[in-house]
Amino acid sequence: MEKARRRHSPDGAVEGSGSQDHIIALRMVGQIAPVFAQVGLVVIMLSQGRWLYAALLVPSLIACLAVALAGYLGQRRERRTTTDPSLCGSAADPGSKASHEDPCHVFRSLSAPALEDILPGQKARQTGGAQWQGIVQHWLSQGLEPGPDVQAEDAVIGVCADGPFALNLPREGPHALVAGTTGSGKSVLLQAWCLALACRIPPSRLNFVFLDFKGGSAFNQLSRLPHTAGSVSDLDLDHAVRAIAGIERELKHRERLVAAEGACDADDLRVPPARLIVVIDEFQALRQQLPDSMEHLIQLASLGRSLRMNLIACTQNPMGQVSPHMKANMNLNISLRVREPIQSMELLGTGCAADIGPEMPGAGFWCAGGHPQAFRCSPCQATGKVVDQVLMAAGFIGMKPAAPLFTSPLPKELPAGHLSRLGRPVWQDGHPLLPIGLEDDGVGIAACLLPVQGNIAIIGGSGRGKSTCLMTVQTQLANLSGQDSSTSFQLTCVQPSSQGFRKRRIKPRQYRRECGLEALPGPPRRIWLVDGADKLLEPLSQEPMAVQVRQALEDPGTDTVLTVESVRSLRRLELFPVQVVFPSGERGTDLMSGIPSRLQAMMSAEDAATPGRAVLRNRGSTHLIQCAPSGKSASKS
Repeated sequence: MEKARRRHSPDGAVEGSGSQDHIIALRMVGQIAPVFAQVGLVVIMLSQGRWLYAALLVPSLIACLAVALAGYLGQRRERRTTTDPSLCGSAADPGSKASHEDPCHVFRSLSAPALEDILPGQKARQTGGAQWQGIVQHWLSQGLEPGPDVQAEDAVIGVCADGPFALNLPREGPHALVAGTTGSGKSVLLQAWCLALACRIPPSRLNFVFLDFKGGSAFNQLSRLPHTAGSVSDLDLDHAVRAIAGIERELKHRERLVAAEGACDADDLRVPPARLIVVIDEFQALRQQLPDSMEHLIQLASLGRSLRMNLIACTQNPMGQVSPHMKANMNLNISLRVREPIQSMELLGTGCAADIGPEMPGAGFWCAGGHPQAFRCSPCQATGKVVDQVLMAAGFIGMKPAAPLFTSPLPKELPAGHLSRLGRPVWQDGHPLLPIGLEDDGVGIAACLLPVQGNIAIIGGSGRGKSTCLMTVQTQLANLSGQDSSTSFQLTCVQPSSQGFRKRRIKPRQYRRECGLEALPGPPRRIWLVDGADKLLEPLSQEPMAVQVRQALEDPGTDTVLTVESVRSLRRLELFPVQVVFPSGERGTDLMSGIPSRLQAMMSAEDAATPGRAVLRNRGSTHLIQCAPSGKSASKS
């Protein structure tokens, strides 16, 4: 037996360890010291004749005395319970005689089966069927629609003194804090908990978000569950930031749903959203690498209960890692083996978890406001196979996977054929709406739709991709002209050449003849595409095309899309309500070009060096985009 563990004398008296005695002594000093300070203040006030101040100090002195006396009586009672065998509880109680004689006695009496043998669906295997068939049967018996049935969320993940060990996060939480040193079985516990819930509850009623900050190994298999709405690791911090933002967006969305229906909480909604459980492994690493995310997680802990959002935070050392605001809402505490008794006392109020031997991973104590109880977690022998069974069950009943709360950041480039996968260009309120790439709002990516309504400036240095973007616009306009629409347009393309600028006018009937369609009646809308317009916009420009371009810019019946190398070339910015700005990487230059500092903070140096990466400014809104190539050759500008 280790020296750090408690020892017993032959008559049953406990010899308290040095560390435990020090903790008790420090606690008593902390309770008694304020009493002397209050007494000193009363004496000083009385000696100076300040009777009123002395009278005001008397109530606080009484309160300090009461706290000190209560602490002293509590320590006496704890020592009597520890030294008197007749006051000890059962073997499952960490303060019982049996557990003091041998801290691992209670765990040796518990034999945890393999998780596969206690998961829902096991009965189907025993009768000759497959596990996924039993999972389907269990899902159908519980119901596929989201609802406030808390009893359905019991997850059996091991054994305890009373039999199967089950956790119910909504009832006993709503949030959980799990602590344990390296090798104590934290990842095993998290995997067993999530698998038990996934086999019991369908994806339409339960979703997971996994944040793994120890390399992604813990949730590699769990991320394939149809319940998973997102999974990130510390290997990609940009992706992790998006995950935190996605969780916050979902919280705000549910708040709006509850407010719109005038309900008390999400359970009272006509169609309650699926319960969302956010699982964080190595919480302390998340706090160190993304300190700004703590405010969002505190908000989740405060509001999650009423919005069907729960948090499971796992850490090696609970001391000082979780803020008091979060801890106040984390009622379910689970402690596996820890190194110091004080770490166990932080969660359980007793140092019993420090006595667990390293040869017993998955053994621990849990409490939800009461006395700590011992349990042993059942390990999963083949996590991937269980996940496959869950996937087969979801596929059999046609259950769609959980909708992602967030996506990966924008790709570095889009293939040439990606433009056709973004959707078809359409007419909106008489103006073209063209997919030109992917758009990122900080959480998810979607097709970037460029409204050709008014003038558009494409701003960027050489080699950034502005001419390629203009070519994509021309390609999408060509695709739009081939659709059966009651609106037509006349396209004018202006490009620099060795002899100045060359203009080419394309009438709608030319496009429609190529597509095999008849020209539609009505005056066509005029659209100009001008590449390299810097010289044409100079006030003293001698180019013959300069006057025509200026007239097109000021004509309300003409939409002009032009490219320039600098925002300084745009003498009248009010003529360009929509701008596509390619960042230069220099903060001052990008601010002058219209990229807000908020968006610059989200961009990396790699974004500024990625061809096709730009910022779309559309009448007040700004988004990061990745332009798709049209598949046609364009100049390197």
